[in-house]
Parts: sequence; C-alpha cells; structure tokens
Amino acid sequence: MDQQEQVKNDVMDIIRSSGVRNTASSILTSNAFISTIGGYAGTGKTHLIGQIRKEIKKNFFRMAVGFCTFTGKASSVLASKLDAHQAMLYNDYVGTIHRMIYKPKTRWDKNLKAHVIIGWTKIEPDSFPYDLIIIDEASMVSKEIWDDLTSFGVSIIAVGDHGQLGPVGDDSFNLMKKPDHELDEIRRQAKDSEIIKLSVIARKQGFIKANTIFSRDPPVLRLPWNSPVCQDIWKKLVFDENTMTLCG
Repeated sequence: MDQQEQVKNDVMDIIRSSGVRNTASSILTSNAFISTIGGYAGTGKTHLIGQIRKEIKKNFFRMAVGFCTFTGKASSVLASKLDAHQAMLYNDYVGTIHRMIYKPKTRWDKNLKAHVIIGWTKIEPDSFPYDLIIIDEASMVSKEIWDDLTSFGVSIIAVGDHGQLGPVGDDSFNLMKKPDHELDEIRRQAKDSEIIKLSVIARKQGFIKANTIFSRDPPVLRLPWNSPVCQDIWKKLVFDENTMTLCG
C-alpha cells in the first residue's frame, strides 16, 4: 500500500471514529477532530485531497465540505483538480478562507452614493453550512485565522508543505510544523519536473549553489541577481506563461 492510500485510510478511520453518521436530512457528528497532513512539493497533496473527498462521498453522502485556501490562485488550482477527480458535491465550497468564514462590514459613502467595505467580521457559527473543512496550503494560515476556523466547532483536515516556513510575521505559529501524517514520496508524474528537483536539493542541502544549470531543455538555472548574465536575461525577458522566476 502506498503512502497516499495509507493516509487516506487513516483519515477515513478518524472520520468514522468521530461519530459521524448520515441522517435523513443532514450529518451529525459527536466529536470534531483536527488532522494535519504534510507533504513536500510533488508528493501529490492535492491529489490526496480529491481521493479523500471521493471516499467521503461514498461513505457519508450528505457531508458538505468547505475546501479553502489562503489565496485565490491556490483555490482556483484546487477547484480545477477536484473537478477533474469528479470529487465535489453540489453543496461543497471551494474558495478562499476569507470568503468562506468572513463577511464584509460596510458603511454608506455619500460621495460615492454606495456602500463601501470598511472591514471584515466572522460569520456566526450557527450559520456555518459545512460539516468538514479541508484546508490546502495550510502552512500559510496564521494563528488568528486558525483560531477563527476552529471556532466553528467542525472537523478540520489541514494539508500543506511541512518543509515551508510558517506564515509571515507569525514566528511562534506554524500549523504544519509537526503534521499527523507525512508524505515524502515524490509521485511518478512529478519526478521529471526540474522545479521539484530544485525543491529537493534546497530541502536536503539547505541552499542552491549559484551559477548552476539544472536543465537546458527547458532551461532551469540559478543565478545571483548581480550577475551580468542574470541582468542581461532580465532585461530581455518578456511575459511568457512558461517562464517562472523565483526570488529569494
């Protein structure tokens, strides 16, 4: 049994042991749980989320799941992959954490003659419509947002890269620092990715040597910013969806 299958089975056992059961119109659960799944880049975390949702759909067909991410870009990627797996139900949510748990505070602007947003407030727990929250890219979640998520009293599965740093400006909190389950096997589809190879080198060595060419087709290289070659490339660079620049 591979890692993904093992983690999926472990998570389903946790869901069953929490007392979840289908009723005629809804889901009842007696014990909310929190489970964290860590995985490095290329280990198939998003694929695993889809497989867990499909298994939930088979066993708890009325369970509504709120899939959420910290950024809109990540939620778009997650939505497309869940759709490809045919893993979603009509009453599921896929989007940002903010849109799922907060609502805007507004005031009337007499100059604009319209209501303008002046802040955000958490929705009431009684109006939260989901039985389970699944967070992708969970390493980006701050302590404040995490406290708001757990305040709804529903079960949470947090998935993220436990090799990443915690959220910016929150040194004392890292949700993915010691995950309950870990994925460290690079999936076959990702093994040929130069970016994945780079991430493995950075994780194992702690740094990536400057002036190193990792691949020529496609070109993947690491150059210091003050390098004349780097400056020349940057000046000639035009927008290309196949070009990725990593800074740091």
